[in-house]
Amino acid sequence: MPRPVAPAARRSILPGRSPLRRLAGLLPLLLLATHVAPPTEACRIVIRPPHPPHQPPPPRAPALVALQHVDLHEEVDVRDQVAVHTLRATFHNPHPSIVEGTYYLEMDPGAEVSRFTLTVNGKEVAAELLDAVKARTIYQSIVQQMRDPALLEYVGSQLLQAKIFPIPANGNVHVSVQYTQTLECTAGVVRINALDALSRTAEQPIPSVSFKATLESSIPIKSVFSPTHDIDVARTSDMKVQASFEKRNYLPKSWLTLYYSLAPDDVGIHALTGMDDGGRQYVMLTCTPKVAWEEKDRIPKDVVFVLDTSGSMAGDKIRQAQKALAYCVNRLAPDDRFNVIDFSTEARTYSETLVQVSTESRQGALKYLERLEARGGTAIAEALERALGFFAADPARISILVFLTDGLPTIGERDPDLLLRRVKDWNKASARAFVFGVGHDVNTRFLDRLAADHGGARDYVAPQEDIEIKVSAFYDKVNAPILTDVSVNIDGGRLFDVYPRRPPDLFRGSQLVLFGRWEGEGKREVTLTGRVRGERRTHRAVVDFSSPALRHDLVPRLWATRKVASLLEDLRLRGVEQEVVDEVVALAKQYGIVTPYTSYLITEDAPASETPPPPGRPRPIPAPIRDGWRGDREGNELRRAVSETPPSGARAFEAAKAMSRLGGGAAGAPPAASAPSADSTERLALEIARDMGVNESRLRRQIRHVGSKTFYGSGGVWYDSLFKESDAASARTIRFLSPEYAALLQEKPGIAKYLALGEELYVVYQGVLYHVVRE
Repeated sequence: MPRPVAPAARRSILPGRSPLRRLAGLLPLLLLATHVAPPTEACRIVIRPPHPPHQPPPPRAPALVALQHVDLHEEVDVRDQVAVHTLRATFHNPHPSIVEGTYYLEMDPGAEVSRFTLTVNGKEVAAELLDAVKARTIYQSIVQQMRDPALLEYVGSQLLQAKIFPIPANGNVHVSVQYTQTLECTAGVVRINALDALSRTAEQPIPSVSFKATLESSIPIKSVFSPTHDIDVARTSDMKVQASFEKRNYLPKSWLTLYYSLAPDDVGIHALTGMDDGGRQYVMLTCTPKVAWEEKDRIPKDVVFVLDTSGSMAGDKIRQAQKALAYCVNRLAPDDRFNVIDFSTEARTYSETLVQVSTESRQGALKYLERLEARGGTAIAEALERALGFFAADPARISILVFLTDGLPTIGERDPDLLLRRVKDWNKASARAFVFGVGHDVNTRFLDRLAADHGGARDYVAPQEDIEIKVSAFYDKVNAPILTDVSVNIDGGRLFDVYPRRPPDLFRGSQLVLFGRWEGEGKREVTLTGRVRGERRTHRAVVDFSSPALRHDLVPRLWATRKVASLLEDLRLRGVEQEVVDEVVALAKQYGIVTPYTSYLITEDAPASETPPPPGRPRPIPAPIRDGWRGDREGNELRRAVSETPPSGARAFEAAKAMSRLGGGAAGAPPAASAPSADSTERLALEIARDMGVNESRLRRQIRHVGSKTFYGSGGVWYDSLFKESDAASARTIRFLSPEYAALLQEKPGIAKYLALGEELYVVYQGVLYHVVRE
């Protein structure tokens, strides 16, 4: 993610013949290429002004020449863990000088790479693979010369090096790298890293970036997910899956890490683990069913569709809703039963009982939907009472209520709290409530609680969105339930503080993802238990919770984000409680999670400068934040922000829509094909905060996530979230780029990624507070 140090530090082109004293003052944005390949790789070009033999010298070039990163594309083809990577990148030289460069591609020392080729403008060029010792010398030399620590986090890696000449004046250079790698499989989990490590300090986005992985395996592929990026997953079969990511104007925050798991079982159970600075353990559990299921394993459904046909639904809304429900009716299975209820001033039903799916009943329901008209009031209470009355408790079936409305109750019971209590009484069959709010006039708190209290999910359709697309996409996810009343346990360990609090049912094509705290170690059996046609069914898998290969720095923050979302949901729906406020405050501060509270960590005394710094100068860190670290203010502001969020209207609609996608509440998010990423959770958290009145752009500039740590910018200094001012006097002070600084890197290489933040910072590492100061 962007950092406050001079972005040019990573984007530098080093002229080998220039005096070193000129480097510090001549650093515009100069990174030419960045990329990470499994396990870790990154690339850059270092160039100097050329003087080609037998040609007149070109116009005098500046000592440092900036090249622009035009695009970055990577494809990975994996067959039984043998991966062929193809990386293509384009760089533009905007200067009137021909230049010579050195191309660097960083690789993790553990990478087993073979058969690599590097081409420049279609011609193969010679390349040399440098070991970690030689690579360290190069990195530290660049850091010393440019007085920028940004490269420190890559110390210890191998380096692929190649000379590139010529890079034409005002022209492009196209670089392509292809290599073969054997991927490791640990506890059934395979990892691929891709797309950009070195450009995390980028201030300028890359115009075009894409990634595509084609996975084929002789063992069935189960989970496919990225904890770092929002990826699209398309399953051809149990043996072949494609994952992709595409972005315009992409500003990298980390490399793209892709995990996929292999298991011959009906449901694959896998885990990623993480640990915070206090030694507390966290786990992300994924449970993924196979693609091909026999009909006998599918759970039959009882479905009641409830549609608001009040006057406010007139026009496009009613037509789209009719098409959406027609789609759902046509997708019902032969052993399903269903009914349709429409309501305005009163509730009406297609049938007086649930009807078995048949050609005749389908056609009758479709004709019933076609005749619906929008007029009258909104009798929500009557509609819900009648709908829930159709369900009967049957452990062999699953009851599903699909409820779509665009307004507030105007007839019958209008008090949301009383109505919610009555719905609990009416829902004797424990039907799952899947709720859609259309437009800004809905009572989001009521709909959110309706879904959360009854084991379902909710979503919101904006005025410009198509109801048919939204509802039909949802129905495809819940059309084939394969496990209900789900619970997860770990034998010989303690799993607690789990989110979502109530695991949703498991559907074909979906994935159950749980985040929790964990106490224990070593190999443990994980059990997933639920019901199939009334019978208890258990799926088991052994996970090595101590395996380093299954650890990821993002897991603690992903857990914390889910917990904060759930707590904010409680505050929004059920009122403010001091203990909940205090917990949100503590988690938001530790993990840098964007909430209404987080905005008050940042004072408004000095607006952040939008003017780019001169070449060679670091971009200043905006307004100090330590003045905002006061005990009661944060809680008071959070209580105010939450309590002032209205239950309806545009602001409430946007906050509720974002919260539903983030996975807050008891029921969690709707079933998904892949696990949530840090990219999606951060974006949605920002949406929630923005809709509660938070200054989003200021937060982006003043919070940095590095591994599992969070840092806050204050007056040109970065502070570890664990920093306490009372400990400042006892901190171990080290001068930037001093011999002691170099010795610390040698002794504790793990601290390098934190020191890469800047020239002055406080960081707690292995129980010691370090204070790095400028020379």
